[in-house]
Amino acid sequence: MSNGGGSGGGGGGGGGLPPPAGTQGQSTSGPQSCPTCPELTMHVDADRDGRVDNDTSGLASWTRQRGAIILCNNDVDQGSDLDNANATVDGADDVMDLAPLVIRRTPTSLQFPGGYTAFLSVDRPEIRIFNRRAAGASEIIGPTRGRRYEIPDLSPQETTYAWRPPPIP
Repeated sequence: MSNGGGSGGGGGGGGGLPPPAGTQGQSTSGPQSCPTCPELTMHVDADRDGRVDNDTSGLASWTRQRGAIILCNNDVDQGSDLDNANATVDGADDVMDLAPLVIRRTPTSLQFPGGYTAFLSVDRPEIRIFNRRAAGASEIIGPTRGRRYEIPDLSPQETTYAWRPPPIP
């Protein structure tokens, strides 16, 4: 995740694809930085217990013991297209095949000043990130939308997205 407008923050995370599926963690510094701004951090289920983790330390690399595991979602839950090849979350069965990707604002007592922006981006164009982890969710990053997404609202304490890896050839 990268931050623009001088906001502090960053990202991190692990996964079968380093930091989650090609996501980038960057923060700005210098004269436009904001020492009293909150930080945005990326959270995944890195310890594989079925819950998104609070601890983001050690997520820069994936090991056999630690790092998010993401299903390839190489099935058809609705319609005729493979789930991992389309730009929508087809239904409730499809939701369970998606990995959660949570952006948290900390400390919760601080807000970003007006004019600050934050972006979620990926290194690999075939990675798909959806605007929520629910049936009917739409691709915000991926082959049909590009590799960068401006987070429209920095005020929520937590925003949950969903992501899946590229199709297996």
